[in-house]
Amino acid sequence: GICFWRLTENESDAETAASRNVLTSSHGRNGWCEFLCNSDNQQPVNTISWSPDGRLLASGSVSSDHIYVWDVATTTCTPLVAAAACGVSLIKWSPSGHYVFAATLSNVVRVWETKTWTGERWTIPTGPCQSACWNPQGTLLLVAVAGCADMWTFAFHHTPPHIFGVLADLRL
Repeated sequence: GICFWRLTENESDAETAASRNVLTSSHGRNGWCEFLCNSDNQQPVNTISWSPDGRLLASGSVSSDHIYVWDVATTTCTPLVAAAACGVSLIKWSPSGHYVFAATLSNVVRVWETKTWTGERWTIPTGPCQSACWNPQGTLLLVAVAGCADMWTFAFHHTPPHIFGVLADLRL
């Protein structure tokens, strides 16, 4: 599961926290621990990514072929299959909030658009993804490949819920 702290600064939030395990800091803030756990998801979490608005949290495990998108306010989750029989090694939410990227332990990667949660699956020809980052607009994704100097770019120039990505090889 995932454990995180909620910090509050005003009385109404503090009153809401009164029935929880509340910690008061020396700066006058209150906080309490939240735990996100799904009975279907017993694998250790090794990658997380917050949505830009902070309402959703995506989590993944190298022991599972799913990512879980958590609604933090309700502590409910939606499972999405990244790739059958491949663990999830990396999740990156786009800065625009329109897309979520997931890399697996194989050379399969997946991107979902976040309006209808439809996704596209790609295979990186030269190996598994080691790292990835989005441009500030959330329209380009740069992916580094493990064990070599290859980098790949995914370009997303359509408006969600459409997800027509183009994969391009960048040799260094």
